[in-house]
Amino acid sequence: MPSGLVAQAVSQTSPADVIDELRLGVLNHDTPGLWSGFRSERAAADVNVEAFFRPLASAFGGYLRPSVGATINTRGDTSKAYADLHWEYTARNGLFAGIGLGAAFHNGAVTFVNASHKSLGSQLLFHPSLEIGYRFDEVNSISIYFDHMSNGNITRINEGMDTLGVRLGRRFDKPGKREQIEVDDAERGFSGPYAGLAGQYQAGTADWYWFGGGQQITGATRPAARFAGVAGYNFRSGNGVFGLEASVEPGRQKFAVPCHFGAASCELTVGTIYSPSARFGWVFGKTMPFFSAGIAVANWNATVAGALNGRSSASHIATKVAIGVEQLISDDISLRAEVLHYGFQSSTVPLNFGGWDNAQFRSTTGRLGLSWYFK
Repeated sequence: MPSGLVAQAVSQTSPADVIDELRLGVLNHDTPGLWSGFRSERAAADVNVEAFFRPLASAFGGYLRPSVGATINTRGDTSKAYADLHWEYTARNGLFAGIGLGAAFHNGAVTFVNASHKSLGSQLLFHPSLEIGYRFDEVNSISIYFDHMSNGNITRINEGMDTLGVRLGRRFDKPGKREQIEVDDAERGFSGPYAGLAGQYQAGTADWYWFGGGQQITGATRPAARFAGVAGYNFRSGNGVFGLEASVEPGRQKFAVPCHFGAASCELTVGTIYSPSARFGWVFGKTMPFFSAGIAVANWNATVAGALNGRSSASHIATKVAIGVEQLISDDISLRAEVLHYGFQSSTVPLNFGGWDNAQFRSTTGRLGLSWYFK
């Protein structure tokens, strides 16, 4: 291309052709009493900046936008960069609300350093966010912003970190430009109530963390073939699908390894797993890739058998995340494949002669099944 045409093309490009909105804010670092529950790092202000790109599509009265952002701690503690996908709805009176989900990369501690640093377990973390605000006009806005980062108990260490604060926004798009986004309503699959059955292969990991004689971790991984039943309801708007789903995975799985001390056995038995979750998908013809998140509940028995006998039996809650794809093979039946991860809260087992052991269960599962949609 001649240099004159290149210069002309560059001169015709504006921020609104790529960036839909910029938001700049001041956040409270490692805010206590929220999702992660406590503060370890020093109280300080974080500077946050986030760029939202042009909307990809509309669904449920709002718009989907990808974004990239960064939060910089002003005292040299943990900072992060992140990339998210947001859904946001704006009412006629200017009030708006949005949710986001993506991944964050941080420069903080992964393992335990000291009591003044959060131990986050992994450099790459999940990054959910929530924002509520008000648009003064088509350009300017103010909002309250909350975000969280953690690994969903994919690793044993997962203290998590929250920030909360205020942001100002400036939008670059022109009024009415968003209404040009097109959606395909021709296909109405993946909507309404459904039920299904699936087979799955589960790689479960149980470990025991002993503080009695220094910090030691002993673990065991056991594969297991199980089945699951699912039922739910999907709401469809354009090509977007939002669903609520419940699943049950019956059965029991037992882990046993030699403990860190003496002639003792560390044992963990996990029972039936129940899981309510929400999922979001996007339809391409007869195919729907989706993401889901929720919780899982299971009862387990954690036992230390030997000289330092101890036992703990209770129901425990896990963070559940999944990614998958669903394919319609008829008007009413779909084939579904997904990968799920459960990260359960740990359970403390008091020992007879002092000290304690701490048991945790994690699971990564591949699932393949059929779903029937009731019309």
